[in-house]
Amino acid sequence: MRFAAPSQKDAENLFNIKKELRIRGYNTPLIADIHFNPNIAELAAQIVEKVRINPGNFIINKSINSGYSDIIYKKELDFIRKRFIPLLNICKSYRTAIRIGVNHGSLCQRIIQRYGKTIHGMVESALEYLRICIDEKFLDVVVSMKTSSTRNMIDAYFLLIARMIQEGMNFPLHIGITEAGWGIDGRIKSAVGIASMLIHGIGDTIRVSLTEPPENEIPVAKKIIKYSEDIKNNNKYWLFSDECTSFGSKEDATGKIFNLKTPVVIIDAPFVQKNKSKNIKKSQIDKLKFISPFRKPDFIYTGNQNQSSCLTNDMHIICNYKSWNFNLPKTYPLFKISEYNITKVKSDLLNFIFLHEKDFNKNEIKKITKKNTVIVIELDNPTDIAGIIPVNRDYAVIIKKEYSENDSEIFVLKSACDFGAIFLNGFADGLWLTNKGNLELKFILQTAFGILQASEVRYTKAELISCPTCGRTLFDFTKEITDISNKTAHPANLKIAVMGCIVNGPGEMSDADYGCIISGRNRFTIYKAKKISKKNIHKDKITDELIKIIKEYGDWKEP
Repeated sequence: MRFAAPSQKDAENLFNIKKELRIRGYNTPLIADIHFNPNIAELAAQIVEKVRINPGNFIINKSINSGYSDIIYKKELDFIRKRFIPLLNICKSYRTAIRIGVNHGSLCQRIIQRYGKTIHGMVESALEYLRICIDEKFLDVVVSMKTSSTRNMIDAYFLLIARMIQEGMNFPLHIGITEAGWGIDGRIKSAVGIASMLIHGIGDTIRVSLTEPPENEIPVAKKIIKYSEDIKNNNKYWLFSDECTSFGSKEDATGKIFNLKTPVVIIDAPFVQKNKSKNIKKSQIDKLKFISPFRKPDFIYTGNQNQSSCLTNDMHIICNYKSWNFNLPKTYPLFKISEYNITKVKSDLLNFIFLHEKDFNKNEIKKITKKNTVIVIELDNPTDIAGIIPVNRDYAVIIKKEYSENDSEIFVLKSACDFGAIFLNGFADGLWLTNKGNLELKFILQTAFGILQASEVRYTKAELISCPTCGRTLFDFTKEITDISNKTAHPANLKIAVMGCIVNGPGEMSDADYGCIISGRNRFTIYKAKKISKKNIHKDKITDELIKIIKEYGDWKEP
């Protein structure tokens, strides 16, 4: 259990907290989260079982405020060593562990000037402290590379592993996505990032960071571990390229399936499984009018239904080949391989060929793949795609999986764990999720788009970055997070940060287009990029003021 200890008084009170917990029979190890002050860390290390320090702000040499020549850079490292060793000695005496917790948003200026705000800077920031630990023979250390980007997080860990191997180090890794957000999106982003590592056997401890009551994080973390273990036990393939930073897929790629943004999303029409008749009620057709224009599916699958009655809202329709009417616009056949091979009547524009992974034959696929064909593969274990489909291919592949879940959180976490690494590495050009349980169609659609956005391959709503609640947060801002998220979702090109404290907020939201940072009791400051735009805004007005400022800068798009 981690406690923020921003002041000397907070650190002293850790003794009382630990004493009371032990009296009540709780023996969970305690962690003190320390920023800016080595003296507080030294005090906390005498009380708790682990101290987390951030290399970006743990030791700041105020005597250096200009550029960093090689001489000044070395002098700074000597200063860090001199100030860090006393903490190591205390930790040795009290058998206290240390987490060296690097955060992409709070790298020190010395690192940024030499390496930029990059994963190389993150890794070097950790290594500087790890080398001192090695020299001092202190090995009770765990390392973390936290960012709000799943892609950058994974890159950073792979580079850290490579560099530790080069230098003969072997320290455990703490895995997590920082500022993952809240609700469904926060869970999806956490599962995509964490599971992508765990299914490959990387990671010793994890943290799920949600902008919610902290007790909500533990059940989510346990489920991610369980589902990742299930995938890992069945996983035969390594999904990542040998070189970190060379992912196969890029965001908003186009071309393989018409000129649609890929990966595309397919979803079953609401009547496909529940209504086998050909008489479709108007109420069922109305359900095809999805929540918003920026998150509607690219294709609707209508099964054996007469698709002419479904041509609403300018949708693309996929139906089984035997029910396909080639005279209707924007309707495309779904073939079994046996049907595709013998029929002469095909779409001139687009044909979908469906098969299960056990029926996949590479040689046969090569014969039938053309520019107007899309392979749809149904997989029981989605990571098997790495043994079936090459990343570099000249045909489009859509992965389908069916679930049987009634619990929305379980569905979200399972599907995000299943597909995160796949889309991060470019193994698919589309996602087709189906579910036999009692979940609304719009929820399944929201999950599919959420997985693609968390994998950073397709953005369909504003990216919300928000920190977890902690002792530095001056008030509960979950209501404001919800309101901002709901009312600013549609400008998909924007990244909006909502941060809980003035201590770390400005640094950790520096990659965002707009930021709202708590600056006092019930008060926010709004930033445009890194510059203050407006101060002292009451929490009840923060959403309206943020929208007003986004409009002033010309970044607002009407829903």
